[in-house]
Amino acid sequence: MPWRPTTILRFEGSVPSSSAVLRVVTDQGKVKRDEMMQVVQGVPAAWDVSQAARGALVNLLSQRAEWLADGLPGLLWAQQELKL
Repeated sequence: MPWRPTTILRFEGSVPSSSAVLRVVTDQGKVKRDEMMQVVQGVPAAWDVSQAARGALVNLLSQRAEWLADGLPGLLWAQQELKL
């Protein structure tokens, strides 16, 4: 089954809880490389995007997802061990 977002964060007057942000970061980490490739292959041929560029985009998306999963919580909450 393909990955589907489970939470949409809305910033309407308040900042979402840390658990909501962590849940979204964890969920995006579940996106598989082949799913990213399917999305990138959906770029219209009229856009003249080479296979090399498509591969580079998949690499970028994969690396960014990994970075977000590993790094974003620490950047947002420097003292995660406090579980605020």
